[in-house]
Amino acid sequence: MIKLLDNDRTVEYSFDYNSYDFPVHIEEGTFSTYPGDKMLAHWHDDIEILQVLNGKMISRVNGYDTELEAGDIIYINARQFHLNYTESNDCHYRIIQIHPRIFLSTMPRNSVIERFLRDMGIHFYVYFGSSRENKDISDLIDLIVSAYNEKQKFYELDILSFVCRLFKVICKNYNFPDSVYVSLSDTDLEIQRNMMTFIYDHFAEKITLDQIAASGHISRSKCCKMFLQYLSQSPISFLTDYRLKESCYMLAETGKSLSQVAQCCGFSEQSYYNRMFKRKYGCTPLSYRKSFKKS
Repeated sequence: MIKLLDNDRTVEYSFDYNSYDFPVHIEEGTFSTYPGDKMLAHWHDDIEILQVLNGKMISRVNGYDTELEAGDIIYINARQFHLNYTESNDCHYRIIQIHPRIFLSTMPRNSVIERFLRDMGIHFYVYFGSSRENKDISDLIDLIVSAYNEKQKFYELDILSFVCRLFKVICKNYNFPDSVYVSLSDTDLEIQRNMMTFIYDHFAEKITLDQIAASGHISRSKCCKMFLQYLSQSPISFLTDYRLKESCYMLAETGKSLSQVAQCCGFSEQSYYNRMFKRKYGCTPLSYRKSFKKS
């Protein structure tokens, strides 16, 4: 789940799955569509499998950076902080997001699959292009994407079959050291989630660093250190980025005036909002709204 703004209220948002109530999401994209070639840090209840098609990128999961290049694949477990970005060139990627319920609803209790899916100590695996599992996973990703694109009769069953085969390959690494495996403090991750959730719930209000730290029951200094560790930015910088991201939604999807958008997203002065928006996106809020409506 991801928190997004829906008109004037904050709501829980699920991925727009590619088929109604079939919890698999497939997309391809490039980082050039994101400001600064960088996705905003986030987490969700879905498992994510990302494949680099060309170029290079860095995937940051729970503060740990992994450089990926064409052909590399990363498996990110549910509810992990992650962001992806490129530093020197554009990067074309493919993502498959799968909700664990697709397996948990059919697996016997305490099975290896259930233990694997419920093990929040597993944060991510990386399958570099040279690893033996990479080709098997890559071939199955191709089959999943082809089945979705062609949409032949009962294609959802084809996707389900390929997804199950893909997880069979991934689960073979459970408790094995062949792939990169990193486990971090679950306590710190929960503190970070609480602080980010506080920002999601209160970004439209006037909030301070003290309040963000208090939401995680930690000091200001530790709060800043944790944001730098997990997200590579300060708490206030993340708050500003989130406010700007939410303002983009309002500019594109609502008829609110620019001053109303600024106020709804926590900016007390429209001039400051305009300045921060242009610094982040390279254009004014008004030109963004006009260009979006033309597209």
